[in-house]
Amino acid sequence: MVNKEIHMKSIKYFIASLAAVLLLAGCADDKVIFEGKIIGYNGEYTEFFLVDPEGEGYIEVPFEINEDGTFSAELEFARSEFDARLFIDKFMFCTCVEQGQKYYAEFDITEEGVETNFRFIGNGAAENEFTRDYWSSFGFDYAFLENFGSADDFASYQVKVRETADAFRNRLDEIGNPGFKEYYSELLDVAEGKYSMYFPYLYLSDKGEIPQDEKFEEFIASGYFDGYTDEQFSELFNRISSVVSCLPMDLGKAMKIAERTCGKESWNHFLMTSILINRLQMMGPDGMEEAYRYYRSVVTDEGYINQIAPDYEAASRLAEGSVAPDIELSDIDGKTFKLSDFKGKALYIDFWASWCKPCCEEIPYLQKVVTALGNDKDVRVISISIDEDDRSWKKRLEEENPTWPQYIATEAGLKTISDEYQISSIPRFVLLDKEGKIITVNAERPSSLTAESLRELVR
Repeated sequence: MVNKEIHMKSIKYFIASLAAVLLLAGCADDKVIFEGKIIGYNGEYTEFFLVDPEGEGYIEVPFEINEDGTFSAELEFARSEFDARLFIDKFMFCTCVEQGQKYYAEFDITEEGVETNFRFIGNGAAENEFTRDYWSSFGFDYAFLENFGSADDFASYQVKVRETADAFRNRLDEIGNPGFKEYYSELLDVAEGKYSMYFPYLYLSDKGEIPQDEKFEEFIASGYFDGYTDEQFSELFNRISSVVSCLPMDLGKAMKIAERTCGKESWNHFLMTSILINRLQMMGPDGMEEAYRYYRSVVTDEGYINQIAPDYEAASRLAEGSVAPDIELSDIDGKTFKLSDFKGKALYIDFWASWCKPCCEEIPYLQKVVTALGNDKDVRVISISIDEDDRSWKKRLEEENPTWPQYIATEAGLKTISDEYQISSIPRFVLLDKEGKIITVNAERPSSLTAESLRELVR
């Protein structure tokens, strides 16, 4: 499933004049006075979304917004929040809010999907500029990888990682906020180690081969992760596996890299298992058979094997040539259909949702493909929304006005998509032949397709 942390593709800073003056006095108690304005506000629900300090999930802190987008709220936080995610409709702004302080801030939501268009004036300005820049370029794995580029050798790669981290450390020194510095210094230390571990996978994805790099071998031999607890390692390796599993690469070779990540065999086997499960859930069975055979030749822990087996068996049922599981759908008028109703032509299926930014970014590309296809005798395109609220789906269709058939999965259809297609992240594109059999459950995105290349895939 796509969460709101993912896919901040364009970075554009918001600069605007502001006549308001911030009162710098702190609050009398631990409450936070939060004032400001949301530019482009249209009645969206707004809340802070916080990690529960007790480890019991998340805490939501909503507050009221006036019709003109202004707000003046007195909020209570259990602690100072150096990474307070502020959600405004489909936007997520990474902010810093400390207890007993008063803030004035502006958030611009007029540019869809751009979550760096905000600023604090006066109190908290330096901390929030740091927070915005950190999460949009280094804090989130995808943001770092989008901004980083290629990884030709470990020495130069690590220099770039360290230089980026050190630039943020220097900013922390300049800000001079002890609690804030302690919080982000720890995150920077973890990020450096984590991004170092991405090197062989990035190299494999780019070059097609496992790197033979002396400096990386020295890093592995240094025992970098030896001081980690089981809890720390599992959290870190889960993050690594979620990113690695999305990279285009030979999974068999990825297994060989994961097998020797550190000196603890059980941890390496955990990482191998996690990469395969994430890959199965995100991208289906393509390229899995050889990697799974190698995995089983190495990993003997019954717990890991029992964990991955159901996902592998389910994904195997989606192999090329298998009959596609039927899905119950509804059109915009409420008329129900089955996926099997579309036999007779090869079918390119776009699984998406109105709240999914990467999905919506593909719409113009898919429109170009559809236009070029015209009334093709061999291929048709449909979109299937997994929105649980059809009002959001219909609103998005009104805005985008796509010219190809649009459907939304019913409750039963959603269960099929989750259970039988194993789709846990979107966008996802599936290609079926004219008899309703699977060509691939991980087809290319429209942004990588043309009408002709799509025709070639079904010939």
